[in-house]
Amino acid sequence: MPVQAYIVVDNKPYRSDMAYEWGLSIYIKNEYNVLFDTGASSEVLLNNLEKLEIDPKSIDAVVISHAHMDHAGGLKGLDKVVKKGTPLYYPSNTIKFFKPENLKIKYTRESMEIFPDIWLSEYPSILAIERGLVVKGTHNYLFIGCSHGGVITHVEKARQLFGNIYGVIGGFHISTKYEGVNTANELNRYDVKFIATLHCTETRAVEGLKEYFKGKIDTGGSGKIINLD
Repeated sequence: MPVQAYIVVDNKPYRSDMAYEWGLSIYIKNEYNVLFDTGASSEVLLNNLEKLEIDPKSIDAVVISHAHMDHAGGLKGLDKVVKKGTPLYYPSNTIKFFKPENLKIKYTRESMEIFPDIWLSEYPSILAIERGLVVKGTHNYLFIGCSHGGVITHVEKARQLFGNIYGVIGGFHISTKYEGVNTANELNRYDVKFIATLHCTETRAVEGLKEYFKGKIDTGGSGKIINLD
């Protein structure tokens, strides 16, 4: 079935009625629905889920890319409204800031399939571990959190496991036009055709990407729905 990426939380709004904050959360609507990251606060996350008419009980799994609070800060409120036993793929075997009641921690430090054609893609970074999420289909899409170890490192790791990556969606962790140009050239070399530049992808970097990236660019924003073929 077609995959849709709902940008639940981003640094800027796409819709005027949506809340925004320094953080990231993406609801990936598919045969199995995955919430990738939870933004920085429960208030913004739950508000935006409601505005997007997303029932938290429709979430089949939660994946946290890395344990920074702009990606995991919404967990406490989310835990109260998801189904009992909803798996939480967290990059540590303990959560220090609250005790989950409905979410069930699944701790792993390796790439693995969590649902048919939906994979965690782990790679080492300055954070010790950071993970992306790969949704396989007619095209393979890589979802990323903050790319502290570099977006190209994410792409290279995913390519080793799954072959060509058609699209990359998430935070690129770059701020200058020079970084944007270099990243665009590397993405072109790997034949990436689509990117969505969210969260920690700064304006000047996006300018460089737009100038040199040969594929399609979406700049997201809270409330944006991206249809992925």
